[in-house]
Amino acid sequence: MRFLPLFLLVFVVGCDSRPTVPREIVEAASTQFQLAEHASGISVKELRAKLAAGEVSEAPVTVVGTLGGMPNPWGDDPSYTEFPFMSDSARLFLVDDTVAAESAKHSHSDPNEVCAFCASHAEQNRDGVAMVTFSDDTGEVYPYRADRLLKSWNLKPGQRLAIVGKAQLLGDLLVVEAEGLALE
Repeated sequence: MRFLPLFLLVFVVGCDSRPTVPREIVEAASTQFQLAEHASGISVKELRAKLAAGEVSEAPVTVVGTLGGMPNPWGDDPSYTEFPFMSDSARLFLVDDTVAAESAKHSHSDPNEVCAFCASHAEQNRDGVAMVTFSDDTGEVYPYRADRLLKSWNLKPGQRLAIVGKAQLLGDLLVVEAEGLALE
């Protein structure tokens, strides 16, 4: 019976099916996306409006916002279960600061609970969310969760980030192909 806790520990640790990011890839990504400095940026909603109006060129833009900062706006969609990250690729979700602030105002007795009001608020505010992608030198999105790939930033939901990259609207989704990242 005294071996049971050790067995459970080995079982739980051994069941993590997420791929480990090789150290050399973490180091390369750290160098690739490190910003020495960044100009002040625009909000997620401002960027979306400028793109919709055709006011954004092919040049990189700087967008600022909150990593996550609201419940998952896609609800139970299995593609987004680890919001504000994606489990199998280097993508994260940057939320407009006004949307994150509105979400933070609503208090809960259970911090792990997503109430109907918060879920509805998140779904109605998808226009305040940008998907940020991190690609390798060949243009392929890294196949690792963004917080594992970008370990040196110690990314956590609720942090303010500045992302430099090329932005586009793909349907109703704002996508920013990151060229650089800085913590605000």
